[in-house]
Amino acid sequence: PVDQQRVLKHHFWKDQCTALGGACLVRYALTRHLGTTLTLMDTLRDGFGRPYSPHLRNLGGDFNVSHHGLWIVCALSAVGQVGADIACDHDFHSTMASVFLSQREQKFISELDVSYKLITMAKFWAIKEAILKMCGCGLSVDPQSLEFNMAAWEMGTVHFTLPKSLWPPQWVHIRDLASPNVVLAMCSEVPPVGVFEHQVEWNELYEV
Repeated sequence: PVDQQRVLKHHFWKDQCTALGGACLVRYALTRHLGTTLTLMDTLRDGFGRPYSPHLRNLGGDFNVSHHGLWIVCALSAVGQVGADIACDHDFHSTMASVFLSQREQKFISELDVSYKLITMAKFWAIKEAILKMCGCGLSVDPQSLEFNMAAWEMGTVHFTLPKSLWPPQWVHIRDLASPNVVLAMCSEVPPVGVFEHQVEWNELYEV
């Protein structure tokens, strides 16, 4: 009943489908990949609104969900906390840089060719959001306080400084989805032994 209310509180049909799809995807991932599932007692949220499974948490694992447009992603780990976020460059414009980027990051963005500015902003946002979700604090922590090492970024690696209230992920992954302007970022507090990715179609979600 709690999840039903959460889905139906959305006014638009497409948003209801996204919320329902996220719940189904978590159940699918837990069942297919960890051999467990959510029960009615597992549909809980912490003080920051982050969903979690007490059963999975007691085992030392975690999951995280994000969605954008037609895409829904569930990051799942048997050990340690995880975070995930999807972002699209169409959602960003140059005036947003001062909202979540540090001064050094803003300078870096300003010097990029115009064709790379927005997609780079989307990548910065997705990674920062994934880290904040992994740590369980969300936007209660200013995203400007997470600062990328821009020299490392230009070399193709992700390094950053974090406020003392956060712990650094030991694994960060970012890649394009169906089109170059949609990016997925995932992170984990424990380095994964292996990474398995599986794209699920809608009809598969209802088979669990």
